[in-house]
Amino acid sequence: MALVKNIEQKIKINKIVSISAMVLSLVVALSVLFYSYKMVSDARKSIYILDNGVPILVKQTDELLNRPVEYKAQKKEYANLRERGFYNQVISSNTTVTVKTDSIKLDLDRKKFSFYGTQIINRKTSVIIRNLITEGHYENITRTPQNPHGVLLRDWKILDNTEISKHYKYNF
Repeated sequence: MALVKNIEQKIKINKIVSISAMVLSLVVALSVLFYSYKMVSDARKSIYILDNGVPILVKQTDELLNRPVEYKAQKKEYANLRERGFYNQVISSNTTVTVKTDSIKLDLDRKKFSFYGTQIINRKTSVIIRNLITEGHYENITRTPQNPHGVLLRDWKILDNTEISKHYKYNF
């Protein structure tokens, strides 16, 4: 009888060990499946861009992801400018400023940018065209409602804003 109880005990232990091994195998298999799905999903968001033959890894983001934050920030900025009378000043001065981009140079290693363009100031009595060259550094930061793009510009300097030409309008 003791031999039968000993065999029944071993069968119970084997049953518990077998069921535990199967449950553990299932948990491991599901974890591997989840982790591999996440890795493939993240890999699909990675884009490689060639810069003079050197591949650069760029992360793809969904532009619609931050739209509500951007809309709130723009609405707040519009309200601030309106309260300060900015739009009334622009309308009353009848001045239009247009900036045309010639090129933008990015140095990804030093996180530095350079902007090359022209600035056209269209006033009531004249049109002024100026050369516009600026430079500075940028820093990637966390996106917030106040900074929906997640970029902070530092040490931004105007290197050249010389007048190229000035044309007077005829007023009658």
